[in-house]
Amino acid sequence: MTIFRASILSVVILSASAFAQDSESLFANISAFENRQEISSLYPLTLSALKKINGQWQAEYQQSVLGDVRRLTYELKRPYTLRSAWDRVQQYFSKRGDQLIFECTGLSCGSSNAWANEHFAVKQLYGLDLSQHYQVWKSNREKDNVIEIIYLVERGNRRVYLQRDTLKPQDFPTSLVPSAAVLAKYFYRDREIMLAGISFNNDQINIDSNGLRPFVRAFNQQPFRPLEIVVYDDVKDVSDNKRALDYAQSVAAALIKLGIQKGRIRLKGIAGEPSQNQHHSVQQHEQAGKKVMVKLPSGK
Repeated sequence: MTIFRASILSVVILSASAFAQDSESLFANISAFENRQEISSLYPLTLSALKKINGQWQAEYQQSVLGDVRRLTYELKRPYTLRSAWDRVQQYFSKRGDQLIFECTGLSCGSSNAWANEHFAVKQLYGLDLSQHYQVWKSNREKDNVIEIIYLVERGNRRVYLQRDTLKPQDFPTSLVPSAAVLAKYFYRDREIMLAGISFNNDQINIDSNGLRPFVRAFNQQPFRPLEIVVYDDVKDVSDNKRALDYAQSVAAALIKLGIQKGRIRLKGIAGEPSQNQHHSVQQHEQAGKKVMVKLPSGK
């Protein structure tokens, strides 16, 4: 898909807005030198690196999302460095409980020139290809249902710039799930994650194969490891885990159909709501006390 600039119906320069308080808290005592909002704009949400094909910079995965956009451009001066600024970004969004959807770093992102001048249209973002970082985060907070796009880069003169686009979609993209690379990163680090592509309508489980595909690709990178599917079900009788096991069997059947070998899968059903102190870096769904986890069994 070809990179394009958003079609802006209205652009307003703001000193304060619904975005302002949260956006400014990312970097203490540093104000964005460019601060604008686009109303009802088509935003090119990019979920892949940029590649040059037939003379044009293109993204393999990109969707146009209609919504309001807040654009902030920072020049990060001391005490911030490229590394400390990136650490701050990770700390900030992780602490908020946001969900990482896509990321790339360095040469894997493509050309910084393309990101700066064609994607973001901010010339100051043109820096060293090796230094660049790009991430897309999805907020899990009902009161602030937004998508955060971050681009960080260091120029040849050692100046560090960061772009933060905050997108409030009119209709939130249902297909926005973490990439296989992101899932693999957190799954093999934390040994468990919530499984995307799962929702519940009362007692009916709904499984979206497209939401499962990134996890299947991530898990099959290590084809000899076993997988445990754990389903928590909020039934009143905590001794009755039959429905939880039925849910787990349905999820297993979908994963097998998508390419995970049947012999690698173990099932576990737990009656009762999941623990409230569990932390998961790639959070997906938790409705009415029901939750579907995938885990690496202990000792594996």
